[in-house]
Amino acid sequence: MTSTERTGRNIECGRGVIDLVSVMKALGDIKYQYHVALEYEISENDPLPGMAESIGYVKGILAAMK
Repeated sequence: MTSTERTGRNIECGRGVIDLVSVMKALGDIKYQYHVALEYEISENDPLPGMAESIGYVKGILAAMK
């Protein structure tokens, strides 16, 4: 199974089927000025590595948009 299959399980940002680059660009296009929340419920005993990966991925998208 690849990470792009719709498994219905939670995974880190950038590993799934949602095109987060397009989502972030669309929010920029409409000059969205509010909060965007990322919910992370994987690895409840050690969530930091996955959270850091997800946040890093989104920060990379935002940096590339500047």
